[in-house]
Amino acid sequence: MTPNPSTQAASLREMALSLPASDIGATEIPNGARVFGVLMESRIGDAVVTLVCFVDGTTSLYFSGGGGVIGAGQHETVRTAAAALVALGNHFAPSFTLTTTFPLPAAGRVRFYLRTFDGTKTAEVAESDVTTPRVPLFSLFAAGQRVISAIRELGLV
Repeated sequence: MTPNPSTQAASLREMALSLPASDIGATEIPNGARVFGVLMESRIGDAVVTLVCFVDGTTSLYFSGGGGVIGAGQHETVRTAAAALVALGNHFAPSFTLTTTFPLPAAGRVRFYLRTFDGTKTAEVAESDVTTPRVPLFSLFAAGQRVISAIRELGLV
């Protein structure tokens, strides 16, 4: 029996939200960076697109209806963009809220999850707001879009 593609995407998302830092070789550095992963999610119609980037270069793009890209971080341009996104997550971590629940973004919204050594943190913002520089999360959204663009430029999507 072939697995349901949407179930596979949900499982990969769940794994990204629960994977221990040690599984990717991330170790806590006293007074150092706290973020070891970033997930950025938005809706396109009824589907949710999830970008996953970890500090070790692991980068994936999942589509809730099934499909996506796994292993994009093997490419230098993607790995560089993903590293910038994860590093930028440290700037925003203090303003995000700790969470133990992981809802998908509401329609017209973008949700971020920061995987930190202190737990998973989240923030959600209107997509119409985050696409303009006047909103603080604009730079995090723009960094995520640069990762997606790097994946697209390689023809992976």
